[in-house]
Amino acid sequence: MSNFTATFHVDGSMDCKSLQLGILMIGSEKSPVVKGEVITDSQRHPFWALDRLAVMIHCYVVAARKLYEDPEPLQVNLGGVLVSGSTNTILVVRSMTWHTTQAIRTLAGQLMNELIADDPQQNKERKVK
Repeated sequence: MSNFTATFHVDGSMDCKSLQLGILMIGSEKSPVVKGEVITDSQRHPFWALDRLAVMIHCYVVAARKLYEDPEPLQVNLGGVLVSGSTNTILVVRSMTWHTTQAIRTLAGQLMNELIADDPQQNKERKVK
């Protein structure tokens, strides 16, 4: 029996207002997770991202919101896998390329560094390496 994984590649706009941040519990481990929507032409596609990618997406959206009163959707290129359930299919993002301003990139990078510096688990892992 063959094992297949459906992948996707989407060019579109991230709806900054749709982003939700949370924590996913896997046993005793915690992982950041985001849920949002990407817009392609007239269609909206929900997506999920985990771990460091979730933190990056969150920081880019926060940066856009801080720099612009009502930010336009951010242009993105998403890649990942499709996960299907009995009633729907979701996009789980594995990679994301941003097509945005240097100001948003710089502020997002600063926000990511602050979050990582505040995370005791990340600091512990850095000291061990």
